Amino acid sequence: MSGLSWATRGLIVFAVTLSGGDAGTLSASEVAPEKLLSSTTQVYYRWDGVTAHREAYRKSARGQVLAGDTGKFIADVYDRLVRVSVRKMFGDQLLVGEEIDGLTSRHADFRQAVKVPQLLAETGVVVGFELRPPAMNLGRLFGVGDAKSDDLFRLDLQLTVIVPNAADRPEIAGLCRLLSTAEWKRESVSHRGRTAEELRDESVRVAWWSEGKHFVFTVGTVPVRTAIDRVADAGDGVTNHPLYKQLQQKQKFEVVSRAYGDGAALWRMARILLVSGYGAGETVPLIEMTGLTGIQAVRLWEGFDGDESRSVTEVDIDGTREGITKLCKPGKFDLKDLPPLPADVNRWSAGVFDIRAGYELLLGWFAAMDLPGDSKLTKARFLEKRQEFSDQIDGFLGMKVADMLAALGDLGLTYQAPGDGILNAGQVFAVKVRDEKEFKKQFGLLAQGVEKVLRGDVQVKRRTYHGAETWDFVGKESAFIRPTVAVCDGWLVMGYYPQSVHGFILRSKGKLPAWKPDERTARAMAAIPPDPAAVQYTDPRPTVKLLLGAGQPLAGYLTSEKDVREFFDPALLPNPDEACKPLFPNLVWIHNDGKTMRWETRESLALPFEMIGVDAMIGYGAVLGLPRSRRSAVR
Repeated sequence: MSGLSWATRGLIVFAVTLSGGDAGTLSASEVAPEKLLSSTTQVYYRWDGVTAHREAYRKSARGQVLAGDTGKFIADVYDRLVRVSVRKMFGDQLLVGEEIDGLTSRHADFRQAVKVPQLLAETGVVVGFELRPPAMNLGRLFGVGDAKSDDLFRLDLQLTVIVPNAADRPEIAGLCRLLSTAEWKRESVSHRGRTAEELRDESVRVAWWSEGKHFVFTVGTVPVRTAIDRVADAGDGVTNHPLYKQLQQKQKFEVVSRAYGDGAALWRMARILLVSGYGAGETVPLIEMTGLTGIQAVRLWEGFDGDESRSVTEVDIDGTREGITKLCKPGKFDLKDLPPLPADVNRWSAGVFDIRAGYELLLGWFAAMDLPGDSKLTKARFLEKRQEFSDQIDGFLGMKVADMLAALGDLGLTYQAPGDGILNAGQVFAVKVRDEKEFKKQFGLLAQGVEKVLRGDVQVKRRTYHGAETWDFVGKESAFIRPTVAVCDGWLVMGYYPQSVHGFILRSKGKLPAWKPDERTARAMAAIPPDPAAVQYTDPRPTVKLLLGAGQPLAGYLTSEKDVREFFDPALLPNPDEACKPLFPNLVWIHNDGKTMRWETRESLALPFEMIGVDAMIGYGAVLGLPRSRRSAVR
């Protein structure tokens, strides 16, 4: 679950830290950028930029963070990166004898091109993507055109980027001149009153031209003349698309970006391409079984409300539920049904899901990996192979996994708290139990099966802790983790170590304090509808403080090397408390009525891998990056 898209977040960083100036206005006679995109565009995205919403950005928590030392640090790193790039790109070439006139010209173009992020912050950007049915390759049939191509059908896809009111901007001109130096075949094309530049290799074509005051940039497989024809003949363009019209719905916050994805149309074209264009029809049943083809449409609005970053995402799903769409089952739960959480919890997620569908999805992945490339593959064959894997697993374990899962409910929970373990070592996973007696019986059989299959390398120790039955999976030799499972007060509880599971049990018995939302979080949670399908709470402050705190000695160590010292000054790293001062916990909730899943977010700063934690990902990445001998010591 997430809020603002990462594309928008990246642009915002440059926008708030580097932008300036006033936004250009669109004259009444100028064609709107959306009218340059085809009415059958399958993916559409628009970001208005910073200038049009400068006050909203300034008030937001993210804007306040970037207005302080964090923004200064990012701006300094960017400036240093530009300086180092200039020296390496041009200084070294001067030393080897390249003519100074050519270097001076390219240096001036580079200096303009690196200002493109600021330009986008001023003008905004419009993006469209379309996949069309493959075209017949006449060269293959008659020995003309692209006769060297081996494909009977030519892929037809196009990504179009439009920068409003930027056709005559020096930043764009510098970028285009730099692109023209690429070692691709280049051609200037005059067509329908436009003069365009095209770069191409064997399969990809890149082109750009001015459309009135707008700058148009395309990447795809079609010739530039075809791309120009599509823009010139677009009529009212994407504004005629039903999903675009739905994006005009007013939201309860100031919208700065919006997007849609026409999943139904995209899959329809992809299916034609797979079956007719590449003769890969055997992949169609596999893709359909993932459930992704059941996603009919996606609509997204992003923006700000005071210091909150807000977003709404709607996903329409068809009635055929497979794979991931079956996993995310319709339903609702009451927050009061959740068990007590750790007092210092910094992230938790709870929601309704179909655990049996999750197991089927896992089995399906194994089945897909084992199936041969067979053009006669059908859905029935895939299901048969999946059942074979299920039967094999049941045979190995001496029990039926499906019977054990049937004893579980459909409410799941995961959380992480520093008091339970560093990074995400204390991560806990819990599932509501429907039939506790049956589950214990089946899980006992599972434990015996694990011991048998692993032939003594793992021993399962069954214990009782404060009245709750627990199972510890202990490796014969030293192990990095010691998975522990318990059943407590109607919940199946799983953790990497016994201590986090013990904490769950102690809180359930009232022997440890439980989490209570602060005043601001409580107000935000009051806005959650009474029937959510999922809720996520994350507090970015502990992670930011950990990363910035650890970054101080790490930066000092890294900058002992001259090559690293050129890129940033450790003294400019922001103070963790200063960086976190504007931040507050993030909330996400989902409503799922079986036809549409609706995400709503209210956040200060969204971080990647929120369910696990970016700090944990970096920590584990550091361990994996150690030499083999040191990794062994850590294990």
